[in-house]
Amino acid sequence: MKVLTNFDYEIQYRPGKENIVANAISRPPIEEVIKTLTLVTNSIMEQVIAACTDDKEAQALREILSNEDTSKESCYHQYQLKDNAIYYKDRLYIPNNQDLQRTILFECHDAPTAGHLGFDKCYEVISQNFYWPRMAD
Repeated sequence: MKVLTNFDYEIQYRPGKENIVANAISRPPIEEVIKTLTLVTNSIMEQVIAACTDDKEAQALREILSNEDTSKESCYHQYQLKDNAIYYKDRLYIPNNQDLQRTILFECHDAPTAGHLGFDKCYEVISQNFYWPRMAD
């Protein structure tokens, strides 16, 4: 602090949106968050599959995907069954299980590596990897 007294300077407040340099330094790159979330996806895959077996909607969807042709004419053509998990538009389908959804939200927003992204960026990151009905609510 003593060194600063030798200089003539003025401190000006800049709101976070205007102070781009500070935001860039204080927030992790979005790619790092995506990598972290992808690792989480791998670690919770068994939980997702187990939750799907307990969820009636997911069971019905799995049954339809196992038995029906999911060509473009089908209303289920954007779903697929892959490695015993359901995907919607290449995103992992999360059943109506609030504990599992909270875990995913925690990993995106509250985990030390997440950087406390705002709603829009957190939603963007999660929606690139996961899908559940009424996700934006």
